[in-house]
Amino acid sequence: MTELAILPSFITSFLLLAIAVYLLTRRTRKPYIPTLSLLCFVLFLWNAGHIMTNVTEGDLVWANLSSLALIFIPAVGFHFTAEYTGYFRSRYYLLAYLPAVLLAVSVPLEQYVTGTVYLAYGWEPVYDDTYLVINSWMGLFFLFLSALLLVRHYRESVGIKKRQILFILMAIPANTFFSFLSYGVMVELLDVAQFPVGAVLDIIMVALIAYAIVRFKLPVGTASEVNFRVLSETASEGICILDAEGNIDYANSHCTAMLAGPGAKILGKPFRPHVAETSRAAFDEALHTTLSGRTITNYPLQLQGHPDVVYAEINTSPIEWHDQILGAFITIRDVTQREQTERELKRQKTYFQALFEDSPEAIVSTDPQHRVIDVNSSFTDLFGYTVDEIRGRDIDDFLLPEDRQEEGRNFTRQVVSGQSFAAETMRKRKDGALVPVSVLGAPIFIDDEQIGVFGIYRDITERKDAEEEREFYNSLLRHDVANRNMVVYGNLQMLETTSLDPDQYGMLSNALHAIRSSIDLIQKIRDLRTIEGDHELEAVSLDDCISQAIRGAEHQAAEAGVDIRYGGTNAVVMAGPLLENVFANLIQNAIVHADCATVTVSAGRDDDDHCIVTVTDDGVGIPPEEREELFRPGKKRRGSPGSGLGLYLVKKIVENYGGHIAVRTSDDGGTTFTVSLRCA
Repeated sequence: MTELAILPSFITSFLLLAIAVYLLTRRTRKPYIPTLSLLCFVLFLWNAGHIMTNVTEGDLVWANLSSLALIFIPAVGFHFTAEYTGYFRSRYYLLAYLPAVLLAVSVPLEQYVTGTVYLAYGWEPVYDDTYLVINSWMGLFFLFLSALLLVRHYRESVGIKKRQILFILMAIPANTFFSFLSYGVMVELLDVAQFPVGAVLDIIMVALIAYAIVRFKLPVGTASEVNFRVLSETASEGICILDAEGNIDYANSHCTAMLAGPGAKILGKPFRPHVAETSRAAFDEALHTTLSGRTITNYPLQLQGHPDVVYAEINTSPIEWHDQILGAFITIRDVTQREQTERELKRQKTYFQALFEDSPEAIVSTDPQHRVIDVNSSFTDLFGYTVDEIRGRDIDDFLLPEDRQEEGRNFTRQVVSGQSFAAETMRKRKDGALVPVSVLGAPIFIDDEQIGVFGIYRDITERKDAEEEREFYNSLLRHDVANRNMVVYGNLQMLETTSLDPDQYGMLSNALHAIRSSIDLIQKIRDLRTIEGDHELEAVSLDDCISQAIRGAEHQAAEAGVDIRYGGTNAVVMAGPLLENVFANLIQNAIVHADCATVTVSAGRDDDDHCIVTVTDDGVGIPPEEREELFRPGKKRRGSPGSGLGLYLVKKIVENYGGHIAVRTSDDGGTTFTVSLRCA
């Protein structure tokens, strides 16, 4: 029977030694792998000691060897569990070897093993009861601690890791427990050798560990596993592994932050609640497809992220092992920014298209070579061409009249070279009719590269007709009516020299006043027309203009009893030929309307290189409510017989010369007009 009894121990010893060597030769970075190898080696010594004890028919040396291994099995098992679970931040768990070392001292002193005895099936060591009890309680204590650590680790883990822990939990603590139990029953109660059963228990433990290694790729922890974790943690995309029920087995930090915030605990929890409500049906379909063995790429999904909805694209692949699908490998790409950009581009495109199509202006878009890409409906209404008629062709070939060819080609060269232009010109309709238009050419750039041109045309036929009509009436007023006024004025002056009775003279005075007002009004209109035209500023002596204006008002001032004071200036300003009219109007306005005794004109410079001219009267002043409207056309003081164009004309002249005019109450209650002009 001895030969058959040691067969399980022989097989177990071989397997344990093979596993120990295998684990030590693997390139692993897990700290608990060498400890697991040590556990296999200690169990190998226990079995080898029993084999040799039976082969030598009870030699005490081999019995001591197996007993020495028996003492260290609980400590090594606890050492492995502590490193495997990783709950100890310091290596204080190595103190577990201290009681084992103290107990091991008794072995060479022949106090732990007192002899050997042949029981049914083979030889067994005879242990000192005291030392055996100490060893048994030490083993149960470490068994209890190991079980607590493994149970806690099991509850906190998920997926494949959780399954591996379950096998470890069944293997190591169960082997220790049943070894003690079988020894007590078989040796102490039945007088039967226990080592064959112990060897079988070791075989079961080794089988469970080997199964965990092969089935779940654990606990070897090869370099490829470590590399996967390193790559997944440094990836810019979310990476997670789901089990067959859709629970999260693994998630890299990017995925965790995307779904629930940095550091959130999501392992072991369903993935589905992290999917936005509107996408859950799509997610269920995608997961079902993946667990059926198919791969999915670039699948759009909305996730209920932290804190906002995340627009994502996912790629999924089934995880297969031994022809069985264990779960799904998923990569998650956050495309929220891209989605928002696409939406914004779509919004802008829709907005632009609406502006383009609904614009009352005729618009054509061309490529950089001035070939037509699109036209809006207003363009078709204005020129008669549809986009299909002219697409891909040079727009100038259709719109330029014969006498505008050079002008149009110059505009084209300008805008194609990246410069905008604006002009008023003539263009040709499809039926050959000419139409006056204002045209704006604008290059289109994206990332400093010109991708096209916009041409915008406005039909200015009505405006041109109105301008021609206005010019006709202005010409009629300035020439025909003005000439007739001068004839009337001359005749009235001649009539004034004749003998008239008082009534006749009064009527003549009224007529002369009316004709003078008419002549003054026509002159103001002429001045306004002059302002509206193109003009160039030039250096003008301010003193000449003010002095001339004062000389023109001296007779009127003397009749009204007004004293005009002016100290002179050597300032030169940038202005035009109508500057004298500004000061003449202001001085005359004070004489006629201010009810004043003195008008003071002064000039100086400010800090911004502008010349400041003030015209101040000591009259009754202007009420604030009238001051606000003073420069509007047609506005005049209460009771004034004038046209209301004088101060409006002054303001227009000053502003056309790049200056500014303002009015305020003077220090003595009268009125001060301040004119600011740029110094030459």
